[in-house]
Amino acid sequence: VDVSVGLASKVKQALIQEGYAIEHEKLIFLRDPIGLLENWAKKYPGPDEQIPMYFRGNAEAAEQAVVNWCRDNHLQCALAGFSAAWRLAPEVRYSVGAVYVESSGFDRKMLDRLAAYQGGKRVDTGANLLLWRPFDPSALAGSRTEKGTDAPVTSAIQTFLDLKRMAGRGEEAAAAVYERQLVGKLRRAAERIKELRHADV
Repeated sequence: VDVSVGLASKVKQALIQEGYAIEHEKLIFLRDPIGLLENWAKKYPGPDEQIPMYFRGNAEAAEQAVVNWCRDNHLQCALAGFSAAWRLAPEVRYSVGAVYVESSGFDRKMLDRLAAYQGGKRVDTGANLLLWRPFDPSALAGSRTEKGTDAPVTSAIQTFLDLKRMAGRGEEAAAAVYERQLVGKLRRAAERIKELRHADV
């Protein structure tokens, strides 16, 4: 607990020092949330590991196979990348899905279970799903079940960050998620700063 509290304090101070946030009555408010997200996207490292896999059927069938495997083995997971984007911005189309699975799922025995019970196999070409190991548990924070799926989906911000680092169609999908899920909230957060300033006058 002490470690997380100390980290939160350091993050808060960094945001304030770099001009992205202000502190008001012991609360922190973002003054430039859009700029912060853009800078974050430039520095975001992406998944710690990626395993290309093939399952029978299309990308959705592959996603479901991984989700079932995770449930059977009590693993935390979330649809990610294009898989998440399609749930958050339906105009996004894709043929290769992605699922974040907690680090313990990358143990050799666990992956053997995935192959044995769900038919998933590691491939060099022709993958219809990417198994992603999170760079940090925070990648799964804020995951929730979206309408039309019974599997958790990464948060809009996490989805945006993952897509931004993918060239070509990743940029397009990131833009779609940004417009549908993020820009309104970010602008409202920036407006909140103006309201606080007026209140202090």
